[in-house]
Amino acid sequence: MKKTLLLLVILITSCTKEPNNSEVNELVPEYSNTEIIEYFQSIALGFEYGDASEITRRWEEDINLYLGGNITNENLIEINRIIDEINELITIDISLNIVNDSINSNHYLYIGSSQEYNKIFPDNIVNQIGSFWTYFDSNNLFFYCRAFVDSNVSSIQQKHLIREELTQSLGLAKDSYTYPESIFQQRSTLTTEYAKIDRDLIRLLYHPQMSAGLDAAEVENVIRKILD
Repeated sequence: MKKTLLLLVILITSCTKEPNNSEVNELVPEYSNTEIIEYFQSIALGFEYGDASEITRRWEEDINLYLGGNITNENLIEINRIIDEINELITIDISLNIVNDSINSNHYLYIGSSQEYNKIFPDNIVNQIGSFWTYFDSNNLFFYCRAFVDSNVSSIQQKHLIREELTQSLGLAKDSYTYPESIFQQRSTLTTEYAKIDRDLIRLLYHPQMSAGLDAAEVENVIRKILD
């Protein structure tokens, strides 16, 4: 699920690390290069809501995640599993981490009732079982995010929503009907694993040759160079 975003101006710089050959080779699919490019363009450019331009956006600083609300032990195990998977797929010099103090965070995941969430964050009223809001600077780099997962749904649905909201807040912010197995599937699902193409999209968005601010044609050129 997605919500609107706010554009503020902040300058952020980052370093990158080189991916090893096995990481790049894992992009060679079950899916054709054209299918990967088209799916990346449909998921990673812009947002479902709002009028932001359809270009790439991503984090280029560590994502420090604070967990608020009703975090069960089962939730925490799942969150750590998702974080480990995401960090394995990112090949620029950043990582997703859990922090114990919201002051030190730039990403806030709240699991609880919408009523309690709306009391705490009246600037981001929720009316869905899962939502996120991303904030980016003039260089199209994210610097803050807030996400919500409703604790009144089943445990398996919470796991699905946690994975969906955390993944989409990386900059893969749209849904599609194309692949039923994908975490980005538009229809309601209970997917709790990444499809192969989902992993490819995360790798591509957080590949050293990719950058923020690219349109569909520029993205195609970059991905073809990565995949060739």
